[in-house]
Amino acid sequence: MFPSGEYTQSTNQCSLYDRYKQLINEGQRDIRRASDVPASSWFIDPSIQTMLFGLSQHNPKTKFWFELDKMSFTNQEIERYKEEDLIPNEISDTDFGSGTDNYVIAFKHVTRGFEIFKHLDNKIKDMKNISLIAQEDRNHRIRVFIDPEYPEKLQIVSSKYSWELIRKIIALLNKIFPKINVPPDFEPIIKAFGAGDYTEWSKLFNEWFENSTILQDRLKTELTKMLNNGSENKKIRLRESIKHERGNIDQFLEKLGNTYHRVNSIIEDLTALEFIENTEGDEILEYLQKHPKIKDIQIIDDKLILRIISPACYYDTEALEPYYRNKNNIIGSSEFWSYFFEEVFLKEKYTLFLETIIQINIRQKIARKEDNKYLIGDYPKQPHIMEHNCWGNNSAHITKGLGNGEYFAVIEQIVGATQNINFSDTIVMKTFLSNLENYDWSKKCLIENKTKEKISIQNIFEKCKDKKEEIDNENDLNL
Repeated sequence: MFPSGEYTQSTNQCSLYDRYKQLINEGQRDIRRASDVPASSWFIDPSIQTMLFGLSQHNPKTKFWFELDKMSFTNQEIERYKEEDLIPNEISDTDFGSGTDNYVIAFKHVTRGFEIFKHLDNKIKDMKNISLIAQEDRNHRIRVFIDPEYPEKLQIVSSKYSWELIRKIIALLNKIFPKINVPPDFEPIIKAFGAGDYTEWSKLFNEWFENSTILQDRLKTELTKMLNNGSENKKIRLRESIKHERGNIDQFLEKLGNTYHRVNSIIEDLTALEFIENTEGDEILEYLQKHPKIKDIQIIDDKLILRIISPACYYDTEALEPYYRNKNNIIGSSEFWSYFFEEVFLKEKYTLFLETIIQINIRQKIARKEDNKYLIGDYPKQPHIMEHNCWGNNSAHITKGLGNGEYFAVIEQIVGATQNINFSDTIVMKTFLSNLENYDWSKKCLIENKTKEKISIQNIFEKCKDKKEEIDNENDLNL
């Protein structure tokens, strides 16, 4: 039998524990107990610690968590649990979370109110084969079950509590949790431990330990750590030096880049001024005023602001067709918008006009969208430029033209960009559709290509409605 009595420094000594004490204590970092488990409890029993140390050597990634609770129940409490059809909180609560490599072994010692066991039989699935092995005598009530909410948590509810009971449960852990690895050469050790044969268990554990490489691995680890300690510190210092010097290089490059940027800006400003001096203002103004798509001209500070009304005429119809093949999208899922885009862009019965506000900064040689506050709202917003400041393939030509002072070419490129709709860009399409939905449908923003008559989105909506009614009437006649 194993030594009995509460473990102290002078009693219940375990020669295995004394021999491997340092190693076992190091291994306890993966063997935890609940905060309410007293320090003098079974948990520090040396034979149990030694056995758990052996199991942890075969399961290096596994953590064993232990709970120990004493509890009692009055008849009134038991009746309440029956009426509410609940497992008592004292049993179901856990201090530790479980996980793939965390096994919780929770011992619940019931000291009064044994009727709770009958109630548990209606709530849990008792592992009867384990319970029978662990049962100490006929009067011993015990239920062993896996927590349904935590598949890695084992619950042992018992009317008795002893080291022998705990040893039996620990000896059965690999049967309860098949993922716990126990090699064939370690199985006889577990069997002797569960049977309470201290002499056999001690002999077998010693033999296993002597044949293992645990001590050799530990010595190798500690020796390597000792030898590398000095060089590791030196490597840390060298890495910090490299980091510091790289920081100095980055600061120097940043200063150099800022200086280069300032020189470039001065050259660009000088070049722009030279171009401006050679350009007649009345010539550009006349061009802008006569341009059919430029409706408003403003100059604020050094910025030329243009309001452009242009037709959406540059697009790829093949990029629109997938919206009709798959109905689960922003166009295909809407009966009206399917009709609208088909009539306007696929059949080209109508031309849609869009509004764009842009600014040209001649000195800085940039063109970009202007604030929405300049929009009048007679036409839907151009989605690419007004929402995403995207100029498409025109961007490079605009930048080059501004750099060379080719202002007429720049304006034509800007107007060209306002007429583009990229159906393949789903983000822009969502913005475009949102602009159309929020636009005032009563305003006439389209032209019927055949009659040249101005019409509104509401007019097209009515046509869609009439067509649907016509189709419905034809279907009724066919019936």
